[in-house]
Amino acid sequence: MGVRFDLISGAFVTFSTLLSIYMKGKVSSEYLIITLQIVIELMSMLSITVRMYAEVQQMMTSSQRIFEYT
Repeated sequence: MGVRFDLISGAFVTFSTLLSIYMKGKVSSEYLIITLQIVIELMSMLSITVRMYAEVQQMMTSSQRIFEYT
């Protein structure tokens, strides 16, 4: 992976937070809170997905090495 996932997710959360602060007087605070909660949950799910992908890729590499050695 060329770009680190944590930098992208951090930038997305920061952008969403700054946009929520900017929209404070224009949008109901309940909508802003729900939006921030959804963004945080989405980032945690994406983090888990990337971690699981890396583990599966590592397991596949291990099985390929075992196959190669036998």
